[in-house]
Amino acid sequence: MTQAEIKTLEERKELLNKEIVEWVNKGFYIVNQTDTTAQLQKDKDFSCLLFILLTALILLPGILYLLMRKDKHAYVNVDEYGNVNVKIDY
Repeated sequence: MTQAEIKTLEERKELLNKEIVEWVNKGFYIVNQTDTTAQLQKDKDFSCLLFILLTALILLPGILYLLMRKDKHAYVNVDEYGNVNVKIDY
């Protein structure tokens, strides 16, 4: 069994740069980098279709409620005998 060879700083930089290139090709970008370390980040994907669908699912019931709601009316009259009549219209 052979022992792992200690790499020079230049060799480590080269290995890091090769690895960074692979991650950048996957959509990541460098946030912070030193000679031997790198912090990369990939932003969340935005789906316009999913956004529209979720917005419609949230807004559609509210719009339907506004369109389908009706005002209630109460008609009250008093006839010539003094009887009070109430008719409620839903």
